[in-house]
Amino acid sequence: NLLAKAHRFAPLHPEILLTLGQIEEKRGHYDEAVKALDEYVNLAPDDSGAKREFAFALAHTVQFNRGIAKLSSYVETNPQDPVGFYELALTETIGEGEKALNPLNQAIAIDPNLLPARYARALLNYKAGRPGDSVADLTLILERNSSDYRALDLLGQAETARHQDKEAVSVFSRAMQLAPNAP
Repeated sequence: NLLAKAHRFAPLHPEILLTLGQIEEKRGHYDEAVKALDEYVNLAPDDSGAKREFAFALAHTVQFNRGIAKLSSYVETNPQDPVGFYELALTETIGEGEKALNPLNQAIAIDPNLLPARYARALLNYKAGRPGDSVADLTLILERNSSDYRALDLLGQAETARHQDKEAVSVFSRAMQLAPNAP
């Protein structure tokens, strides 16, 4: 077990636990990530980024509500961290999508170039029946990365919903050229 091996070295090298937690989170093994990150945070209580990562991983386990509470507490004490607001918004979309708009707006206000937050906000606005509100975010994303076929597809859907059929066809055509086999 990697966690057991890492734990043996943790007193001398706590960053091993942090790295293990980050790897497990990326692999989608949130229970293992929570264990490693919890151990790390206990050894390095001043690492606020690790506390955020722990809370985000925790929100992907059966302790969802505890994770949300910890992320909420984190953004209150770290109000300039756009990633904290973005991760809070992502976890809130699981329960109440509309509730996620506020932290997304805060993340984008802090870092207007946080493109994943812009995409998430565009998607939430589209799904909430506000396709016009998603167009500006999608346009900015495409200005930065014109080959983002997912943003093109969502923009095409938004334009269709806005009855901008000519624009929608053009956007969908670009998306199809970039990713002809995408669903």
